[in-house]
Amino acid sequence: MDSCKYCHKDDPDKPLWVQCSLCPQWVHVSCVPLKHLQDQDGNEIKQYPQSSSEISYFQCGAHD
Repeated sequence: MDSCKYCHKDDPDKPLWVQCSLCPQWVHVSCVPLKHLQDQDGNEIKQYPQSSSEISYFQCGAHD
């Protein structure tokens, strides 16, 4: 984990990170546009999760 792709910081005050499902990129969950997050049923997440286990798939902006 070097820095968040969205805010470009390695911010220890943002404890929840998620890795892209398609590449090694890590980001702060709170920086990700919600349209890029899916729950375990493949549905778009409507609010930011409290735990990374609530996210089953994340695709960073490099794959749009």
